Amino acid sequence: MSDRLPTTYMGAVRKFIAAHPELTATDTPALVQLRSLAKELDDDPSQGALQSQFGLVYRNLVKRVDAMANPVTIDPLEAELAALEKR
Repeated sequence: MSDRLPTTYMGAVRKFIAAHPELTATDTPALVQLRSLAKELDDDPSQGALQSQFGLVYRNLVKRVDAMANPVTIDPLEAELAALEKR
C-alpha cells in the first residue's frame, strides 16, 4: 500500500485495516460499521452525526489495538482496591 494519505473515508479505513493485522473476528462488527459509515460519508461528507459515529467507532478500534499491543497485567480497579486496603 502506498505511503500517500488517503483522500476518502473508505481509503482511510482500508489503510487502517491494512496497518493492523492484529484485528480479529471479534472486531468484525465494528469494522463492518466503520466501512458502512465510510461509504455513506464518502457519498455525503456533510452528515455531522455520521462523522461523529465514525469517529467513535474508529477511536474504539484504536483503543482496542492499543490494548492488544499493551495488555494490562493487573486490573486497575483491583490495584486501587488493594492500595486502599493497605491504608
